[in-house]
Amino acid sequence: MEYLTTYGWSILVIAVVVLALYVTGAFGGGAGAFTSSCLAQSGFECKGPMMNTTGNVLVTFGEDLGAGIGITGTACISGSSGTPSSFNSITANVVSGETLSMVFQCPLASNAIGAAFTGTLWIQYTKSGQTGQVSQIATLTAKSVTSNSLGSSGGGSSYTSPTVSLSSCPSPASVTSGSSVSCSATVSGGTSSYTYNWIVVNSITDAVVASQVYTGVSSTSNTFSYTTSSSDTSNSPEAFNVIVTDAHPTTVGSAYSGTFAITSGSSPSGGAYAYVPITLTNSQSSATSANFQQMVFFNPTTYSANEMANMSNIEFTSGAPIGTSGNVPLYSWIESGASSSATNSVVWVNLGGSTIAGSGGTLTIYMNFMTGNTPVTSGYTGYAPQLWCASGCFQSSDAQYDNGANVFTWYDNGNTITNFALANGGTLTLTSQTNPYGVTSNVITLTGTGGSTGTAAETVAWNTAPVIGANFIMEGWEQITAVSTGEAFFAAMGSSDTALTNYLFGMDEDVCACSETIYSESGTTSTLMGSAGGTTTATAWHWQTANVFGADWYDALYSAPPELGGTLVGRAATPEGNVGSPDTYIGIGMWAGVTANEYFYTMRIRASPPAGVMPGFSFGSVSVA
Repeated sequence: MEYLTTYGWSILVIAVVVLALYVTGAFGGGAGAFTSSCLAQSGFECKGPMMNTTGNVLVTFGEDLGAGIGITGTACISGSSGTPSSFNSITANVVSGETLSMVFQCPLASNAIGAAFTGTLWIQYTKSGQTGQVSQIATLTAKSVTSNSLGSSGGGSSYTSPTVSLSSCPSPASVTSGSSVSCSATVSGGTSSYTYNWIVVNSITDAVVASQVYTGVSSTSNTFSYTTSSSDTSNSPEAFNVIVTDAHPTTVGSAYSGTFAITSGSSPSGGAYAYVPITLTNSQSSATSANFQQMVFFNPTTYSANEMANMSNIEFTSGAPIGTSGNVPLYSWIESGASSSATNSVVWVNLGGSTIAGSGGTLTIYMNFMTGNTPVTSGYTGYAPQLWCASGCFQSSDAQYDNGANVFTWYDNGNTITNFALANGGTLTLTSQTNPYGVTSNVITLTGTGGSTGTAAETVAWNTAPVIGANFIMEGWEQITAVSTGEAFFAAMGSSDTALTNYLFGMDEDVCACSETIYSESGTTSTLMGSAGGTTTATAWHWQTANVFGADWYDALYSAPPELGGTLVGRAATPEGNVGSPDTYIGIGMWAGVTANEYFYTMRIRASPPAGVMPGFSFGSVSVA
């Protein structure tokens, strides 16, 4: 999040003589006749209201929302109900937990001294990149106590409080680690001498990276320089902030540079909020479900000027791009091509609560290019577990930033078995094997009971939490260790995580000699419902895909995920309506009568697209929010 700092408003302390007159009752009624108050809403602070005869109200304002905010508008309305129809445009940045003086324009019924007002104060603001937010900050009760401008001294002499502008600061993405950067402040107005309080902050962690205070400065310009950390290779965004106080008590001005990325090499261009709109089109008659997993693919070199080297700065949103109001972050999982130099990248995006209507309905989502790795470190964007390398990759170990569980209905990357329960004996372990991508990693290893098959023909490891719905696709990697004993199945439609009546689909090399089968299992009775293809290559990994559409099943085996270029090995189907009523448990299985190992890796469940057809997509042009 951006760490925003105080931007002062032009103010002047009301003259002592005016306050004295008010206290003695010169403006009517005495000090006890009317009590001014500013009763703040939760998360805000408002105190010390003072009003003049034009309706300008000076208050001390603060916020405690957990992050700084950038105020873009103020409003004041009379009465205790209603919302503002418009806002007065301002620019003021507020640090969480700190205060500043602000002026609101309220609609006074009379411009006479002593005119009373009751109403509410409002702000329009930006918080953590979300623009256009509106909040009531307080209920105001006040009486006009002076005809003076709140920007003029009580003695009548002209005074303008200082305003600050910055120049020669780093652009949003142009700084490498270990380099010297600087920023210059210029003051207008105020009274010499000045104090320049510089702070550089990490905009994600809020940590102060560098600071310097220059006191007693007569010049209206000041420059601060610091050297970025040579060990900072995580693209952490940082920002210059300066607060300037002048010789006139309590009068301040401030400015904020905007974030810039600190990288281990060159950074992308295009601004902090470059984005590409993506239009999704549903050609089928039925709408997509909520939390639908949409697949998109593109050529990363098209956007290499905006991407970090490992695409760690990409975040998807619905509603609007980041940097504008109404955007909703979406979880996404990069399956392949996680490099700005790759020619094809496959990404799965969970659309959250957004759906795509049928019969040509469309939905626009946005691929945003941030200035740092926040999309990955926050968990919104993740990598498939195999997309790692020991050096030069943002994901430097297997599954380090794998967020598949946030994207898919159910997900297991092969690194955990705590979510499984065994039925009918056997063992379930994690073992170190060569995975489908030729790298040694953990894989899930299922072993049968050996000898007697026990109370069922198969050993099944059920996921202990049910998967809701009768329309889904279950897919993942399977490997049998020998053709003579080879069976590796996905299990589905179990009534519980101990069920011995269920359906199995997968490779059956020892009994059926088929690359693809669908079985109905009830205890020791196995009924072959569909099969296809001949034997596969022994000990080779294959990608298993089962499409469950209510009472219909379609099962296919590929050499690799088809979206990554895998070829079809075999396909099986059940007769229409031949599958029993669906239950909700899923798992993995094998023939119980052997002690051979069967391996499983990176398994997932996703929502079925309408009529089995993934909505189409088209990419627009790069824009900047």
